Amino acid sequence: MALDQLAILENEPVGTVVGRFLANDPDGNGSLSYSLFDGNSTPGNAYFTMDVNGTLRTASALDYEFASSHLIRLRAYDDQQAFVEGIFAVTVLDVNESVPNSPPSGLSPVGVLSMRENEPIGSTVGVFSAVDPNGSGALHYYLLDGNGTSGNQYFAMDLNGTLKTSVMLDYESNASHLIRVRVYDDGQAFAEGYFTVTVLDVNESASPSFDFNATTLEIAENQPAGSFVGQFIPSSGMPGFGVSFFLNRDATGGHTFLRVDTDGSLRTMFVLDYEQTPSFEISVTAVNDLNQSLTRSFDVDVRDLYEPVVNSPPTDVRTDHYLKTVGNDPVGTAVGFFYAADRDSADSHSFELVQGQGGTDNALFSMDANGTLRNASILNFDQNKTLGIRLRVTDSSGNAYEEAFTIHFEAVSEPGESVTIISAGADLGRGWKRAGWFGYYFGAFYPWVFHENLGWLYVFQKSGEDTWFYHERLGWVWTSRHVFPHMYMFERNQWTYLDRGRLPAMLFDYSHMEWFELNARYQVSISNQPGVGGTVSGAGEYFRWQTVRLEASALNGYSFNGWSGDLSGQESVLEFEAVSNVAVKASFLPVLSPSLPPDQAIGSLGQVLDALQNLSPSEKQNSMAEILISGKSSQAGIELKEGDQ
Repeated sequence: MALDQLAILENEPVGTVVGRFLANDPDGNGSLSYSLFDGNSTPGNAYFTMDVNGTLRTASALDYEFASSHLIRLRAYDDQQAFVEGIFAVTVLDVNESVPNSPPSGLSPVGVLSMRENEPIGSTVGVFSAVDPNGSGALHYYLLDGNGTSGNQYFAMDLNGTLKTSVMLDYESNASHLIRVRVYDDGQAFAEGYFTVTVLDVNESASPSFDFNATTLEIAENQPAGSFVGQFIPSSGMPGFGVSFFLNRDATGGHTFLRVDTDGSLRTMFVLDYEQTPSFEISVTAVNDLNQSLTRSFDVDVRDLYEPVVNSPPTDVRTDHYLKTVGNDPVGTAVGFFYAADRDSADSHSFELVQGQGGTDNALFSMDANGTLRNASILNFDQNKTLGIRLRVTDSSGNAYEEAFTIHFEAVSEPGESVTIISAGADLGRGWKRAGWFGYYFGAFYPWVFHENLGWLYVFQKSGEDTWFYHERLGWVWTSRHVFPHMYMFERNQWTYLDRGRLPAMLFDYSHMEWFELNARYQVSISNQPGVGGTVSGAGEYFRWQTVRLEASALNGYSFNGWSGDLSGQESVLEFEAVSNVAVKASFLPVLSPSLPPDQAIGSLGQVLDALQNLSPSEKQNSMAEILISGKSSQAGIELKEGDQ
């Protein structure tokens, strides 16, 4: 019934003609129609379509490797729906599908190959690219030595085509370098090319000379560890460049007695004894930001002190406890107990926390005099960490010993612990939220929030690393999740520290080295001494750091004589920042001059003396006489200035 051989090459497009079918109608009175008929193990029907005129076509691209033949079932119908059917095999012919591998093409750098001289090793010079015509895999790039490519030794090539320096290039030695680059595809076909890297000149004017010196390096014997010995100071070089100082090992062992802080301060590491070491030599190296360095030697003198026989000082501080504190432990929770090692076993000791090396977290704890260490605030760090304290024990004679200890903090997970963005704080209900680093706050009116310690804030935050907020007392403040509760006050150009465990809110003023209550009001009170002669203004209540302006105005016939009390001065206007309660007195004296009528001058002086409640009438009369004769009265405490007489 098929007119053509049923065979087709693999990979031919959909709709390709496979063959044509023809059947005979015995009645000869109508046309025939053809169709594929599924059933009886003829799954090949799915790969073909049949036109009603008997033309068989592909319904998909055939694959010889998948199936070399397909069975189909076909029916032919006449006008009366009588039919004849048959099963036929369609052969798929194999095609050679191997394609030769073409090498990469278009090898070139992206942009200009140039590099400034003296750049550090590993600096990127440029990136190479190429095209794989086969599109079948990644390309790999290499430097290929040979044929005049001595420049290869100055560079390194990553497999991805990135060219980097392998040495610091020098314009004066070579202004350019020729390199040879080869690129491979997965079939190891390759392309290569020669390229020139230009070295750019840099002004290499000689850096200024660099030197340093030191103050007198001397310390009295028996001073505690950490005591100041002297200061290292740069004496020449470029102003503004930082200088770091380092102690070098030396044969005399002087480096074991001392340390150098980052600011160049030389301090003791142990208690020095004149009788054992009256002096020693140290070697110090200074390095500036230009990487210039200089090493010098200095003598350190230990000054002898009179040492009467006293009891032995403590030699150690010990604890039998694992020093641990847990997040959210109440203030006052005992962390550990300390005791002193002392050759005088009957001696008494007192303990305290002191500033110094290792005492970075002293503010978080308190120390009882008997050696009990306690939480000074509720700690709520977001992860386990170690905290450092520095402890001093002092015996009954004032001898002291210091040592640093590590406290292990165990974090307690709370809602919002990992939150960094304030607007995304964990919802605690009724508008309250929590962000682990920031604490609890009412956020229903964000960006206005009510912080548990600071009160109302206007928040402007891009990330947990960069947070600004405005506070009515502090102005604009910067902080981040890494430094909070340390806060930088932009308008005052200084840091402050929030004690999150205390209510009302307490902050630390580093300029005055004291704690203060955030919303505390300071009283500024003024009085006249005596109570006549003028008026004063500026008294009242002020918040921390507000500017106070006190002004004294003398009445006619009087002059201002100065301020006394908590503040002093002769100027009639006095301005200062409010940081405590202040009580001042303004003093006014009568003006006695030849041009002033005697009765007016004596009347003004009489008003001043009458205001002195501590004098009897006779004493006031004597004081009047003294002032009129000599211009002063020690009994009344009045001395007229030269211009007032």
